Amino acid sequence: MRCTLFHSLTETDPAAKFARKSPLTPDSINHFFLETGHMMEYYELGPESKRVVALFWEAGELVIPSHVQSKFLGLDELRPGGVIPYGSMIRALRSDPDFRVNYRDARFDYQKKVYARLRSLTRMDAKERWRHLKIEQPWVFDLVAEEDITNYLRLDVGVLRRLRGV
Repeated sequence: MRCTLFHSLTETDPAAKFARKSPLTPDSINHFFLETGHMMEYYELGPESKRVVALFWEAGELVIPSHVQSKFLGLDELRPGGVIPYGSMIRALRSDPDFRVNYRDARFDYQKKVYARLRSLTRMDAKERWRHLKIEQPWVFDLVAEEDITNYLRLDVGVLRRLRGV
């Protein structure tokens, strides 16, 4: 069974099944293009609702939930655009070659984002993860709560403060 971002971050068995919050229907919205603003994707686990930060999203990205347990938090003023219900998206993918190409490119960008997140967790030490986030998504340090940044980077608050020079 393939280990996804969710399974890697939560250390959940890939064979475990999770029910969707609501059934997927032709009218369901399961992704959207973020025109302006920034978002954080996270999972809440356990009875104490422990938050596990998965990804950060910024304007110009296609927001695709990484798991059925994904939750999103807007970090500033958001304006989603390009919202296409699931059924319409499937019909467009089947009938419109240009849409297929654009969607394929957006999915590829999403997969690169997930791969970069997994790579940072498995191949980088704490300082490298911090530096990578600082270079790739510097806005995170202005918009995201310190505890969510430490959760994302898998750091202690003291380590984050030392890296930031605070």
